[in-house]
Amino acid sequence: MTSEQFEKLLQRNENETIDFKSAMYVFGGSGEEKKARKANFLKDILCMWNTPREEPSYIVIGVNKHIDGTYDLIGADQFVDDANLQQQLQDAVYPVPSVEVNSVIYQAKKFIVIVIPLDRKKGPVLPTKDFGEILKRHQVYHRLGSRNSLADQSAQHIIYKWFRQEVPLQPQAGVLGAEWDLFMDKVMEFSTHACYILITDQKENTENEYLSSLGLIDWSLVIDFDPSSESQGLLSACRDMLNRRRNLHYIVKGDRPIINPKTATYWYFAKGMMGRESTMLTSDRWIDWNTAYSRDINNFTENAAKK
Repeated sequence: MTSEQFEKLLQRNENETIDFKSAMYVFGGSGEEKKARKANFLKDILCMWNTPREEPSYIVIGVNKHIDGTYDLIGADQFVDDANLQQQLQDAVYPVPSVEVNSVIYQAKKFIVIVIPLDRKKGPVLPTKDFGEILKRHQVYHRLGSRNSLADQSAQHIIYKWFRQEVPLQPQAGVLGAEWDLFMDKVMEFSTHACYILITDQKENTENEYLSSLGLIDWSLVIDFDPSSESQGLLSACRDMLNRRRNLHYIVKGDRPIINPKTATYWYFAKGMMGRESTMLTSDRWIDWNTAYSRDINNFTENAAKK
């Protein structure tokens, strides 16, 4: 790996395909300590390997990365070669993935980059035995944003289809810049096994082509402060696209629908809905709005969270 390639990695924020570690993995010790150290390494590799992507994944050793994108260059004092890492994998997971270890000198310091190649013909990779509470035998692990996570049934379905090459690849991280990567990390890449709530106000230019793209996201609840959203607001811009993918329900003050946030989107008109005069709020005072609508919003958000 060249210093230029390494510098490009430094510009990225942690996400599903890149992780930063301040120190190299240590495999020594005795008893539970040794087992836990190995398990943490295995989990990092499994999660990277099993995550659907279109590029190799990277674990960068010797860098302390901050949430705002800045970083501290610490350097890696120890070096572990490919053979050593492969040895850790041999008796612990199946099928056994391949990893590549690169060293690079940058600003007079040495760093290690572990490359997890893109290989959809081998996987998902599962632990063959328990490692305490860190790894469980035959469970599927993956990356969820910048975190390692146990895959639920929905995620497993996607992972298995991806290894069977039935799922198209996703856009590369970094294409739209560090700020977008950071945002996508915070929302866990709009994961299919999370619930998302959108809060929106009146939009002046609903002909903006980008607004319709909001219909591509699996919103569980939209809290819309625009009474005319259905006819000339955000709802009118993204309704068609959202309707193709989800069951779309309009909600006004006093409605008590049964919430199913996994398959449906509930569009709540938080200042009333044009054409339904009984739902409209005539006062502009916050205290009047809070009295009229806050209980509904609390109920909807709590019910969505429970699902």
